[in-house]
Amino acid sequence: MNLKSVIIAAVGIMALSASAKEPVKSLKLLSIGNSFTWSAMTYLPKVAETAGCELIFEQASLAGCNLKRHWELAEKSDADPNFKPYEEKGVGKFSLREKLESREWDVVTIQQASYESWIAASYDPYAENLVAYIRRYAPKAEIVIQQTWSYRPGEKRLEQWNIDSDTMYRELTACYAALAERFKLRLLPAGLAVQIVRMSSIGSYPELEMIAKDNCHLSKQGQYLQACVWFSMLFNRPMSEITFDPPELSAAQSAYLRACAKAAIEVMPQHNETK
Repeated sequence: MNLKSVIIAAVGIMALSASAKEPVKSLKLLSIGNSFTWSAMTYLPKVAETAGCELIFEQASLAGCNLKRHWELAEKSDADPNFKPYEEKGVGKFSLREKLESREWDVVTIQQASYESWIAASYDPYAENLVAYIRRYAPKAEIVIQQTWSYRPGEKRLEQWNIDSDTMYRELTACYAALAERFKLRLLPAGLAVQIVRMSSIGSYPELEMIAKDNCHLSKQGQYLQACVWFSMLFNRPMSEITFDPPELSAAQSAYLRACAKAAIEVMPQHNETK
């Protein structure tokens, strides 16, 4: 799959694009996810700070947690108020409802666990239930979906599933697009940004590797790319406002990754949430 086909695939997902949103200087962000959202914590706070923006970023995330488990934990917490499955340093233990009601969140993100992200049947009815739950207990928050990424070629699970990395990417992209279409939600195109770097860096920066040695999580370089996507989309601010270069990257490499993040945002069709 070349870069052109990556972008064509993304553009072909949906026909409707969202209208432009007003830039913001402060954001209260809650992520309901797993380690694929933890990675956004590495650089997003610093990216926001150096751009002169204020970020409150909290999570209701558990390692490997899929949509089904998040929903089942919410149901169990509602039935037993003493059951608090999430924990955050400096905050303590809490339920999803408690976290949703703890602030007037601007944005709440959701995503599927990577190992099920490419399987359409894994989303229902859990995504629908979680969207309704968030709208009930955080009614002013915009719900945004993070499009995750495919594993690096060579990952053993791809062979077990009888697919390759590109097939995983196409399938998970279709699943996230269908979810966004169904509930009219915006997509954070982290997966597309990773795919663009994979396809375009060969001749420019072949040393850049977005995926860590475990073949599934983002490397430090990939985490910076993710942070750039999240900042520009969620703060509704241009990529040019990002001035932070992580120590793992040269200024030229950082600029290249910001350009890839910008391209992903520009070509990913979007919806505005309707409630």
